[in-house]
Amino acid sequence: MKLTDNVTLLVTVLMVVAAGIGVGFMITGSLGQSHSASSSSVYDLNLVITTDNYYNNSTGTQPAYFVLGPSGLTSSANITIPAFTLIDLTIFNYDNGNGNFSPQYANVTGTVGGTETYFNNTMMNATDPFNTININGSVTAKSVPIPLVAHTFTILSSTGSVLVNIPVPVSSVVHASFYINQTGTFNWQCEVDCGSGPTGWGGAMSTPGWMMGSFKVIL
Repeated sequence: MKLTDNVTLLVTVLMVVAAGIGVGFMITGSLGQSHSASSSSVYDLNLVITTDNYYNNSTGTQPAYFVLGPSGLTSSANITIPAFTLIDLTIFNYDNGNGNFSPQYANVTGTVGGTETYFNNTMMNATDPFNTININGSVTAKSVPIPLVAHTFTILSSTGSVLVNIPVPVSSVVHASFYINQTGTFNWQCEVDCGSGPTGWGGAMSTPGWMMGSFKVIL
């Protein structure tokens, strides 16, 4: 896996940093999870996946998730979100490679409407004379074709069951929304073997802040 020279993704990330807010998408459809009718707040969670991050001398470089906020990139080792709140998630993926994983993780799980929306360079273009980026189209889907999946963002319950699973296509921006209506500390994990070692589950896959970490849900 290598870092692509993805100008459109970079521009989108810079726009988010400058604004200090999440990327806005129109959300339609029924709720995929039950939630408090009195809760109308929204929490923006923006994640960035980069490659060629130095891990150590023996392993070399690895992919990693980062949290993107108003002050830039921070570690994803410990992510905290509010319970009973709409989580508006955007993932900016710079990775153009894929890997092996169980086919179940190609399916979207636990999101509003049971879907995610994603787009990539083939759906965007820079149009003169306005010098702006226009989104020509996007894909809203309940699953992503297995050959297109580079990573997943998967939140697991204390028993190991899947609360949320968002497959992330290669070189893309992904948007999904979800609720978690319980408090506690859970694990998040990429379920694609994108790490090191003979199984691909070493290195980044087993190190907090790289391809896994904790996910704390609080009131």
